[in-house]
Amino acid sequence: MKKHLFLLIAVITTIGGSAQTFSYGGINYEIKNGVAYVAEGKYSGDIVEYEGPEFTINGITYSIDEDNNLFVKKVDGSLPSVNVPATVTYKGTRYKPQYLDEGAFMNCNAESVSLPAGIKKIGAFCFANCSNLKEVNIPVSVTSIEHGAFCQCKSLESISIPARTSEIGLSDPRNYGVFYFCDKLTTISVSKDNPYYESGDDDKYLMHKDTKTLVALCPDTDIPQGTKILGAQFYTDSPSVSKAVVPNSVTEVRPYSFFRCRNLSELVLSRNLGSVDEYAFLDAEIGCVTLLNTKPEDIVVEKYDRIFGKARLVVPKGLKDAYGEIFPYDKNIEEYDYELADVNHDDSANTADVVKVYDVIINGVDSSDDVERMQPAADLNADCAINTADVVAIYEYIMNGRNY
Repeated sequence: MKKHLFLLIAVITTIGGSAQTFSYGGINYEIKNGVAYVAEGKYSGDIVEYEGPEFTINGITYSIDEDNNLFVKKVDGSLPSVNVPATVTYKGTRYKPQYLDEGAFMNCNAESVSLPAGIKKIGAFCFANCSNLKEVNIPVSVTSIEHGAFCQCKSLESISIPARTSEIGLSDPRNYGVFYFCDKLTTISVSKDNPYYESGDDDKYLMHKDTKTLVALCPDTDIPQGTKILGAQFYTDSPSVSKAVVPNSVTEVRPYSFFRCRNLSELVLSRNLGSVDEYAFLDAEIGCVTLLNTKPEDIVVEKYDRIFGKARLVVPKGLKDAYGEIFPYDKNIEEYDYELADVNHDDSANTADVVKVYDVIINGVDSSDDVERMQPAADLNADCAINTADVVAIYEYIMNGRNY
């Protein structure tokens, strides 16, 4: 169906549920279920774009959409605080605000925002670049928070996600993260009754329960074990973090995951990495990226320019050429100076290494141990620790013909 590229500005009133016909610009239109159609002629049946009336009360500009829903369209950026009322009266009719439009609060100076029950959606970039915003409540009625909704809210310290919120950032999963560059965010609390998202025992991240997609991560927080997908702009760069480890549960790195990451000197990627988007490290400046996957041929990636920028890539022993084929534009590739699981550095991964790891766990390292080489060789599960899980992993690695 063809859609007209002009705007119809009108106040639509449905009488008794029946269709309403009216003329505008010499063309007859018909309203059916809140949608305007051309009633007759060459373009009969075509949908007409609708733009409702706008009016401002106490610095808040509202509009009414084609379904007769009142929404917040724009807010005066100079207001020190904003209290969106539960009801608004326009031309004698009382409305309840239903949602916040895209960019409604963008660049506002408000430190606090109060939203009424009944709001169902927070639009894309709604609070983007509200650098003074410290407090905002998300009503229990909110079901959707679109991409970039709170990006660059640099004073926001905590946020609570209610039980009914089922879509966060899904309006454009390839685009801006919901909480990107909220560098003071210390708490993301998801209601225990929310069946779609979780925030962990310490409320430090936001993860989709079913897909295990990491939507947001508080700065200075480790990527949680069990994560499968790193979402768009989930990571906020922090000057106090120089090394990040992507756990072995992660199989996919989405677009812009480490966008403009400038403070990391080292990033260790999952041993089970299977997919890296071509824009995952866009505009990032990471010193060294360690790739643990011993089967680089299983990694799917768009061969676009240099995926990792100017980073030095360190790959498993004997796999430099194989990784060079996967990342042909990333020329700065070198190999580990140790064999995976070769904990005692005898140039072979064998049962003696299992014994050595067990001994380190029980008795600790001794003066003759090269801890700098031992740690990456022994830490097969990439959790930044040598523990009993590594004993099992090394044994399986040896028994499975060095496939891990």
